[in-house]
Amino acid sequence: VGVYVRELLAAYARMAPEHQYFLLHYTPTWTGPDFGPNFEPVSYRFGSAVTSIAFRLRRVLARLQPDVYHVTGATGCPPLPPVPVVTTVHDLYRYHPDATTPWLRDMIFKCLFGWSLRHSRHFIADSAVTATDMRRLLGIDPTRISVVHLAPVPSPDAPPTPSVARPPYLLCL
Repeated sequence: VGVYVRELLAAYARMAPEHQYFLLHYTPTWTGPDFGPNFEPVSYRFGSAVTSIAFRLRRVLARLQPDVYHVTGATGCPPLPPVPVVTTVHDLYRYHPDATTPWLRDMIFKCLFGWSLRHSRHFIADSAVTATDMRRLLGIDPTRISVVHLAPVPSPDAPPTPSVARPPYLLCL
């Protein structure tokens, strides 16, 4: 589980402990953190990650019937989802003209992301730059995009976490 997802789930646990959450995951068994009794891990594994999303995830969502399905990465929406979808978009590097990725990986990404684009009622961008790219490159209506920087915080008054990095800095892209 990445930092974004871990912090998001921890924030849900703090903000709305009375709700039930399904932790949909691709692994055979859940080995991530325990977020409490109102979080139920559910695997949708079916072969590869792509075939799992394309052929199994929709059936799992139809069975569970959650109020909303939050896609925490841009490629996790099944075709024709049976429930409302909200998608977090971290970046759109594959849509930039100078992006260099193998053609098959690029085609699969754009197909899976296309499902999210078509079926999401709302998008969460983790930066203003990503929100601007979503409007400029994909034509998404700005009213369907909210910017939430990096990860949720339990309170808007919470102080930022101090940086542990000390000069000199090394940036690797």
